[in-house]
Amino acid sequence: MLVLESEAIEVVAEAVSIVPIKTRRLQTSIDLYERGSDYVILGAGGMDGEAAPYAGFVEFGTSRMQARPYMQPALAKVRASTPSRFRFAFERLHT
Repeated sequence: MLVLESEAIEVVAEAVSIVPIKTRRLQTSIDLYERGSDYVILGAGGMDGEAAPYAGFVEFGTSRMQARPYMQPALAKVRASTPSRFRFAFERLHT
C-alpha cells in the first residue's frame, strides 16, 4: 500500500502543479479523498463535487470549451516510473 499511496500523492502533487488556475478553487480541490487497504481514491472537485463542480469540464472540455487536462497528464507522468518503483519496493521486501 505504501507504494500505491506514494504514487497517488505524487499524482496529486503533479496535478496541483499543472492545473489551470483562475481562482485556486479547482487547484485546492485536488486531493486524496479516501485510503483503503488496497486502494486510494484521488481526484478533483471534491468528493461530492461541490468544491469545484466544473473540474470535469476543465479536464475533458465541453462543446464550447477546449479541454485543459491536468489529472490525466499527471497520472501519465507518474505512471511512467511505476514499474521501477514496484520492483524496488518488492526487492526491499524480499532482502
